[in-house]
Parts: sequence; structure tokens; C-alpha cells
Amino acid sequence: VPELSVLLSSVPEANLWFTRLSMYFVFRYYADAIDEPLDCEKRLIQRSLRTAELLALTRFHANCGTFTVDEMIDLIHLYSKQIEHSTENVDLLKAE
Repeated sequence: VPELSVLLSSVPEANLWFTRLSMYFVFRYYADAIDEPLDCEKRLIQRSLRTAELLALTRFHANCGTFTVDEMIDLIHLYSKQIEHSTENVDLLKAE
């Protein structure tokens, strides 16, 4: 994602934040995949990460090129509240 590289070069620690978020999603969703095909979980993880990237980019641009760990936490909390805690939304992200 070209714009994501701008965020990551401007806020180098964001790379670590996204790495940790990736590890969380893998742990969280592959652990739930006992009765489901891994393809569904893989799509959910990829789409969740992409959503987090887009949320971060939106905040980064709204803040004229700044982005903090507190903003990352805020965005992921919002994502979790609106997406992860909604079976309907999770099912949509898993769908082909």
C-alpha cells in the first residue's frame, strides 16, 4: 500500500504496532478456527488489517502527518467494538 509506506516512514514505530496487531489477529482468529476452514479466518485477518491500515491512514492525514500510539489504540478499540463484537460484521469479513 503506497500511502501506508508514507505513514510508516513518518512514524517508524507504527510498523511495530501493525506487527503486534497482526500477531493478535492470527492468535485470536486461528484459535477460533477449529470448526471452520482456515480460508475464512485468513480473509478475516487480511480484511481486519486492511481496515486498521485505512483507519490509521485517515487519522494520519486528518492530523497533517502525525499519528501516535494513543491514536492507534483508540482506532483499534473502535474497530474491536464495532466489528469484532458483531457476529454479523465478522461473518461479512469472512465471506468470499
